[in-house]
Amino acid sequence: MSRPGYLGLGLARLLAGDLVFWGTTGDRPGYQNGMASTRDLSRRAVYSVNTLHMGGDLSPVTQRIVAAVGGVG
Repeated sequence: MSRPGYLGLGLARLLAGDLVFWGTTGDRPGYQNGMASTRDLSRRAVYSVNTLHMGGDLSPVTQRIVAAVGGVG
Protein backbone atom coordinates (compact mmCIF):
# COMPACT_ATOMS: atom_id res chain seq x y z
CA MET A 1 0.00 0.00 0.00
CA SER A 2 1.41 3.38 -0.94
CA ARG A 3 1.15 6.73 0.79
CA PRO A 4 -1.75 8.91 -0.33
CA GLY A 5 -1.07 11.29 -3.20
CA TYR A 6 -3.02 14.48 -2.60
CA LEU A 7 -4.40 16.27 -5.65
CA GLY A 8 -5.93 19.36 -4.07
CA LEU A 9 -9.27 20.16 -2.47
CA GLY A 10 -8.69 17.24 -0.11
CA LEU A 11 -8.95 14.55 -2.80
CA ALA A 12 -6.33 11.81 -2.44
CA ARG A 13 -5.29 8.87 -4.61
CA LEU A 14 -4.35 5.77 -2.61
CA LEU A 15 -3.03 2.52 -4.05
CA ALA A 16 -3.95 -0.73 -2.27
CA GLY A 17 -2.48 -3.61 -4.22
CA ASP A 18 -3.79 -3.32 -7.78
CA LEU A 19 -6.71 -1.09 -6.75
CA VAL A 20 -6.78 2.69 -6.87
CA PHE A 21 -8.97 4.40 -4.27
CA TRP A 22 -10.05 8.06 -4.37
CA GLY A 23 -11.16 9.83 -1.23
CA THR A 24 -10.20 11.98 1.68
CA THR A 25 -8.84 11.54 5.18
CA GLY A 26 -8.67 13.75 8.22
CA ASP A 27 -7.96 13.71 11.89
CA ARG A 28 -8.87 15.42 15.13
CA PRO A 29 -7.39 14.78 18.56
CA GLY A 30 -8.13 11.12 19.23
CA TYR A 31 -9.67 10.23 15.84
CA GLN A 32 -8.57 9.49 12.30
CA ASN A 33 -11.35 9.44 9.69
CA GLY A 34 -11.70 8.80 6.01
CA MET A 35 -13.83 7.77 3.12
CA ALA A 36 -12.80 6.42 -0.26
CA SER A 37 -13.96 4.34 -3.18
CA THR A 38 -12.71 2.86 -6.39
CA ARG A 39 -13.63 4.84 -9.49
CA ASP A 40 -16.29 2.31 -10.50
CA LEU A 41 -17.68 2.28 -6.91
CA SER A 42 -17.20 -1.49 -6.67
CA ARG A 43 -15.40 -0.99 -3.32
CA ARG A 44 -16.21 1.74 -0.81
CA ALA A 45 -15.12 2.45 2.73
CA VAL A 46 -15.99 4.94 5.44
CA TYR A 47 -14.13 4.70 8.73
CA SER A 48 -13.42 6.48 11.99
CA VAL A 49 -10.64 5.12 14.19
CA ASN A 50 -9.93 6.10 17.78
CA THR A 51 -6.16 6.70 17.82
CA LEU A 52 -3.42 8.81 19.34
CA HIS A 53 -1.77 9.14 15.92
CA MET A 54 -2.14 12.63 14.41
CA GLY A 55 -1.30 14.20 11.06
CA GLY A 56 0.54 13.23 7.92
CA ASP A 57 0.83 9.50 7.30
CA LEU A 58 -1.94 7.00 7.89
CA SER A 59 -1.85 5.31 11.29
CA PRO A 60 -1.06 1.56 11.36
CA VAL A 61 -4.72 0.78 12.20
CA THR A 62 -5.93 2.87 9.25
CA GLN A 63 -3.40 1.17 6.96
CA ARG A 64 -4.83 -2.23 7.99
CA ILE A 65 -8.39 -1.05 7.27
CA VAL A 66 -7.45 0.20 3.80
CA ALA A 67 -5.53 -3.03 3.09
CA ALA A 68 -8.55 -5.14 4.12
CA VAL A 69 -10.92 -3.14 1.91
CA GLY A 70 -8.43 -3.42 -0.96
CA GLY A 71 -7.97 -7.16 -0.43
CA VAL A 72 -4.24 -6.74 0.27
CA GLY A 73 -2.45 -8.91 2.84
